[in-house]
Amino acid sequence: MGLAAPLWWGLHARQQQIVRIDAQLPDVLDLVARAMQAGHAFTSALQMAADDAKPPLSAHLHQVFDEIHFGLDLRQAMNGLAVRIDSDDVRFFVTSVLVQHDTGGNLAEILKNTATLIRERQKLRGVIRVLSGEGRVSAWILSLLPFGLAAVLHLVNPEFMSTLWTVPQGLQMLYASLMLMLAGIFWMWRLIDIRI
Repeated sequence: MGLAAPLWWGLHARQQQIVRIDAQLPDVLDLVARAMQAGHAFTSALQMAADDAKPPLSAHLHQVFDEIHFGLDLRQAMNGLAVRIDSDDVRFFVTSVLVQHDTGGNLAEILKNTATLIRERQKLRGVIRVLSGEGRVSAWILSLLPFGLAAVLHLVNPEFMSTLWTVPQGLQMLYASLMLMLAGIFWMWRLIDIRI
């Protein structure tokens, strides 16, 4: 557990960063679209949005602007953004910019529509999170209950529980039940993890 805790903490912090970026993205896209409608080029509008945005999204946008400013192709810079931020919403943004870059069209209007789409997806995610709340609570209870019950039984009657790790058949039963528990926990969490 000591080795897994830093890994879990790093994954959790990265996920929280992506959540913050997703929350900021629609407003940033609206700002880029307004700046482009005012006559700015995409790169300067991106810099204005990066200056106005809050971390962590502002740092990523500044990096994209710097890469383009120092000669990197727009496609490479935007693809780099999509690789650095593992988010579907960011990939929508990158794809819309690259498609417009290749085919032409009104990028400001495309970015406004993308911002609206991202907001609707976020609302739908919130509704699904509320509706699946009962399932998540049940999954937590069913995941922790066997381990909690085993700890209580060990405190109440240690000799009864010690049979599981002192007798070869007990160890086999313990390993089999742990494997089944892990498979059940994985299956439960997969059922309630609804992706949009």
